[in-house]
Amino acid sequence: MLLDVPYSQPPVPLRSLDLYAPQDNAPGTPPPLFVFVHGGAWRSGDKHELDALAQGVVKRTGFAVALPNYRLSPREPTPGRDLYHPAHCEDILEALEALYKYELPVENIRDLYDASQIHLGGHSCGAHMLSSIFLDSSAVTPSLRPSDGLLSSVQSITVSEGLYDLDLLLNTFPGYRDFVSGAFGDLASYKQFSTTGYKELKAGIRWLVIHSKGDELVDMAQSWAIYEALTSRGARVVREFERLDGKHNDVFGEAEYTQIIGFRRDVGSSINRQDQAREVSVQG
Repeated sequence: MLLDVPYSQPPVPLRSLDLYAPQDNAPGTPPPLFVFVHGGAWRSGDKHELDALAQGVVKRTGFAVALPNYRLSPREPTPGRDLYHPAHCEDILEALEALYKYELPVENIRDLYDASQIHLGGHSCGAHMLSSIFLDSSAVTPSLRPSDGLLSSVQSITVSEGLYDLDLLLNTFPGYRDFVSGAFGDLASYKQFSTTGYKELKAGIRWLVIHSKGDELVDMAQSWAIYEALTSRGARVVREFERLDGKHNDVFGEAEYTQIIGFRRDVGSSINRQDQAREVSVQG
């Protein structure tokens, strides 16, 4: 386990990641990499809170796991003390590019993971960040375009309890305007930032959309919105809206969560066989 590895130069607070690697990996066969982006309404949360999740994924799958932090919007923005979208996403993209290019101050880093096999996960606003980067938001945020190499290496994206359609979110939860405006500015509409309107950048990425029945902070309409948007564009997408019943910030503590996002190295870039079977039933 490597903690607080800087992914930017010069090092900047919060622009760092934790890296977990399996101890029993055979020499010369580095495992795939799973990168998980924490939530927290763009203004809170920390990678260290996901230690149990990372260790669970390593144990279950044999994958390496990276947990990046990113700069956060202040709870009370003031002139000169603010941070707006796409800055959070730019940090995550910088972390992903550094992981893909092995540009981290880590000895023998190429032995820890295979950068040609990257799987991504994001929770809550982390799901919005990943969908902003790996769906085509270039008309609004051209700085979020991943390199061709990184894009070709990403095999799957798992998003859980996500925020995607911001106007729909505010219609349902008007009180959320505080943190949405803190991250995106005080606007009449946030339609341009709703990732349900973005097309795929790369065909073939497998998307898994997860939502807990017990989520008290984000309603399932958000996950249905991104699932239906991806489906309508012909994306390879699976949904899982039944197996979890924990609260928004408690789903990581459920054994089911690690099982759902679990991968199998023997099926390469695919989500596990159970999810493959579910994709057939959902699409059929």
